[in-house]
Amino acid sequence: MTEKEFQRLMERVAEGTASQEEQRQGDAFLASWQTSATWDSARHGSAKEAEVRIWAGITQETELSTPTRSKPRIWWVAASLVLLCTVGYLIFQYATAVPWETVATAAGERKTITLPDGTTVSLNAASEISYPAEFASDARLVKLSGEAFFEVTRKPAQPFTITTEAVTTTVLGTSFNVLAYPEETLRVTVTTGKVRVATAQEAVELAPNEQAIYSYIEDTLQKDTVNAESAQAWRTGKLMLNRLSFTEAIPVLERWFGITITLKEPKIGDCVLVANYQDATLEEVLESLKFILEIEYILDQDKQVTISGPGC
Repeated sequence: MTEKEFQRLMERVAEGTASQEEQRQGDAFLASWQTSATWDSARHGSAKEAEVRIWAGITQETELSTPTRSKPRIWWVAASLVLLCTVGYLIFQYATAVPWETVATAAGERKTITLPDGTTVSLNAASEISYPAEFASDARLVKLSGEAFFEVTRKPAQPFTITTEAVTTTVLGTSFNVLAYPEETLRVTVTTGKVRVATAQEAVELAPNEQAIYSYIEDTLQKDTVNAESAQAWRTGKLMLNRLSFTEAIPVLERWFGITITLKEPKIGDCVLVANYQDATLEEVLESLKFILEIEYILDQDKQVTISGPGC
């Protein structure tokens, strides 16, 4: 497919007039592109991640114009790249030769780093952030897995974008928390300023004490009003287990203390917790849960925790 043919195909896709055969050609084009030397999975990510980043770029350029509700075909990613080039949004800046750096935390570890633009990032346990050694002149793009609190240096000419598996968060200068652990509900909570959160299909804007909630299972994005301080309480050593089932609390506890938890009775996972701990040790938390839930636990030398009891 020549460049002119691809441009014409992209125009028909945008107009909704592309035939099934043209869509098939588009599928083949993307497949060949992803297997070519120019597609670097480590930098470009999956096609789904690319689609999310591209949609975020489009919504930014169109000031959150209402998108179609139908999910774009995966090969539309390739067509959108050309569109983004025309509007000058370098969402694929990391396809350049600029080297990228990665900082990660282990379970039970928390860390604060400063990005090249002066932005401060606090990483929660079992998290990872990647960023270019030097940001592009008109965009700042980072990639996150896990949880982090961002205090973004304000630079109106350089929007700051965080990409996760299915959601892109874009700001100019603000502070907010992103919780994006694999296979868990994604939450973006704003403390100061304004934040735009986008999936491949829709976008919402958040003000202070507002939260965007994305469900991987239902592929839905919602907005709610919350206490932003609670979302970032982990930064000061506060472990919050409010209104979590024990099943939901297990990955939180495992990351926080670097342990592995096994339930001998599955019904224990149905128990709902309402508990907060400030600078508590693992033993203090386990003793507290033992009293609250009427459970017994065994903690071995390898930090394996086995919990037994009647359940809820």
